[in-house]
Amino acid sequence: MSNSLPRITLNDTTFDKVWAYYKTPGKVTLTPKQEQKRERWLTLFSLRLKFHSRLQAINAYIDLYKQKEIEISESQAYKDMSNALRLFGDVHKADRQASLVILQEYAHKVFLMAIKQKNPLAASAALTKMEKYMEIDRIDAINFNPAKLEDKPDHYSVPAIVLEAIKEQFKKGEIDFNNLEIEDIPHEEIQ
Repeated sequence: MSNSLPRITLNDTTFDKVWAYYKTPGKVTLTPKQEQKRERWLTLFSLRLKFHSRLQAINAYIDLYKQKEIEISESQAYKDMSNALRLFGDVHKADRQASLVILQEYAHKVFLMAIKQKNPLAASAALTKMEKYMEIDRIDAINFNPAKLEDKPDHYSVPAIVLEAIKEQFKKGEIDFNNLEIEDIPHEEIQ
């Protein structure tokens, strides 16, 4: 039995709908609001291709929408950038990864030639290059965060009335949270 809880999804998000729109053209119909977001993400991705940095693309994006008399905040622009990169991919990152794959393939061919020629020094050098291009020893910030492994104490605060009730329960030697006097407030059931 798995320790993780199942993920419950009630409705698809806008991102899911737009992704499906591109994945299966003609089968998914977007609402006008989803279509606006799709166009914003596409615009931002296009600007990212034209400009070198995210900041330049975001500034151009905000200026472009100001010309259309649509106000987009900087935080919304960064969210749109994040969604655009999730949807279409980070082109600058892909270029680097593609170059590393090509270099790794060349190093593999050199390795095979060195083995064929029975040259252990050249084979070792090729293996070192392959390791470098595959980035085996690289610790990626996304995958490893030592701060998450630190033992940090949890701090909780409770209202004074609850604290007094807990102290009273401690005097009896045990705590019965089912026996606390709790004021019922008017509420509406959510279904």
